Amino acid sequence: MMYKPCYKSCKTCNISGNETHHNCNECKIDYFFELNLNNYKNCYSNCSFYYYYDKDTNIYYCTEDLACPEKYNKLINDERKCTDKCYEDEIYKYQFRFRCYKECPEDSIKKENSSEINNYFCGAICPSETPFEIVSTQECVENC
Repeated sequence: MMYKPCYKSCKTCNISGNETHHNCNECKIDYFFELNLNNYKNCYSNCSFYYYYDKDTNIYYCTEDLACPEKYNKLINDERKCTDKCYEDEIYKYQFRFRCYKECPEDSIKKENSSEINNYFCGAICPSETPFEIVSTQECVENC
């Protein structure tokens, strides 16, 4: 009988794995479960900072500092996860200042728009000294 080792993130497995398909039955203690593939798990290490899932490679990556990469530039705070689209998250759908929230935060207001994407876009509540909003950054400024 021949045995093949489990992928490095697996505590147990039935079949060997690789970087794309770990094929774990159970993750090692220092790894967290993020992805279910064909009845097996892909297990990823706990990141020191943030993490993101690259849709092109089907792999999770850790960030090297407290910043999300340009392609996945919105942060889901409670999860330390970076994403490209808040509205695709099941819980943290609302976007405000490059962060994803369960609801629009206190210093913002839900914008009513016709498109599904913009239904989860929060607008800044600007004070009289900075009454104009730069829509792309959701920042209040003195002049247009």
